Amino acid sequence: MAAIGTPEGSPPDISTSFFRKALGWPLRLPRDLCNWMQGLLQASGLHVRDNAYNYCYMYELLSLGLLLLWVFSEVLAAVYRESEGSLESIHNWVLRCFPVKLR
Repeated sequence: MAAIGTPEGSPPDISTSFFRKALGWPLRLPRDLCNWMQGLLQASGLHVRDNAYNYCYMYELLSLGLLLLWVFSEVLAAVYRESEGSLESIHNWVLRCFPVKLR
């Protein structure tokens, strides 16, 4: 049994610590992953807290911007309905100048 054990000069627990490390990696992986996720969430929270004013400003711009885009689309639709006759002449001119099918 002594011949199969650890070589002379090496610490007696070298084989058991190797096996513990080799067999313990599945247990360390979830812990490391949880620590990484916790650090990522903490960094994200700090970033949002430090830039809260910018995010509020961006939210306000987006909320007003979407409303303005909707209003502009309605205005463009009204202009298109009112000028449908003149647009038809422009469409015919484009079709005469460019013989490529646009439809």
